[in-house]
Amino acid sequence: MKKRWHHVISACALMISVLLLIGCGANNAVGTDNKTDGKNAEETEWIENGYEEIVLDKKDLETKQKEGKMSVYFFRASDSWKYQGGVLHGGESILYVTPDGVTMLVDCGTPNNGAYVAYALQELGVKKIDYFINSHPHNDHIGGFAILSRYIEIGEVYTTPAENEFQGGGTTRALNTTFVRKVKELGIPHKYLVEGDSLKIGSDVNVQIFNPPVDFDYTKVDYNECSILMKVTYNDSSFLSGGDLGNSPSTHGRASTSELINKFGSQLQADVLKMNHHGDFIGTTGLDDWIETVGAKICVGTTNSVEDEEDLLLYGFEGALALHTALDGSVCVSTSGDGTYDVQVGQERYNAYYGMLDTKNGFTHVE
Repeated sequence: MKKRWHHVISACALMISVLLLIGCGANNAVGTDNKTDGKNAEETEWIENGYEEIVLDKKDLETKQKEGKMSVYFFRASDSWKYQGGVLHGGESILYVTPDGVTMLVDCGTPNNGAYVAYALQELGVKKIDYFINSHPHNDHIGGFAILSRYIEIGEVYTTPAENEFQGGGTTRALNTTFVRKVKELGIPHKYLVEGDSLKIGSDVNVQIFNPPVDFDYTKVDYNECSILMKVTYNDSSFLSGGDLGNSPSTHGRASTSELINKFGSQLQADVLKMNHHGDFIGTTGLDDWIETVGAKICVGTTNSVEDEEDLLLYGFEGALALHTALDGSVCVSTSGDGTYDVQVGQERYNAYYGMLDTKNGFTHVE
């Protein structure tokens, strides 16, 4: 029987995490067991159970692979990080597992959340991330890397060139510096991704990059707007993920989604959409055009708390199954590549403001 963790991290554990984030005592080599004082990653964090154990199940993932399915996990964050504006959330982390077992992790949440991402990977039996992609250099997408890399081997790292031209300050600069230093310490190959690039992960899964543009001036925009926009395709099934892309030229310096729609149009169509900026579209224009262009059957937002009901704009996704890790726990979407999808959620939706999900023990199917 799996253990159930309901304890909050102690002050002492938090102190250790802070030390790790500034690079102290984090010299474990890639390929080792990466244990700390004999403890596993799951012992450093807490988890609320519901269907989470069913979603994060090694045998279930192995069965999906044997059935020729690709599985995509949108991890629920386990702890919160206060960022500008005082809003709390644990960031974003998404795992892709191909039918032949190749793994790609996009982002790893806040500093507080790195251990939970490692825990989730361990529960799924994932010992190595073949491809780690950081969508953009903000705390809630890269902050957990120092801790994650202590427990999980990382094969290759991909980022935007913004990592090389970083102009930010404060905590964001510190965490980005820690990330770059850790990648160098571990000797992990590091490459940049820009529009027009592509990756092949496994034998049948392709990744196409639409953003950031080539020859982009990273000093004139908020880093949200240089987020990697990627489309992952497995035969007739497709997933679109764009970090924190928005459409706010007055505040962020770029009408990103409008530019991308004008440039790529129907190429952006995908069955599964990772909602931009965690599903918090307040202050962003052009949302309806983005939703119409992508035309997704399933939309997933990523964070771990709802400060106010209006913070999550799940309306506007009419006709799609709209999910959010703050409401539904970790979400797994798997497909045989035929354009249909099996969906598992980590918890019963506790807030009826957005409507309740029609699931059977956390499972549903989307044609």
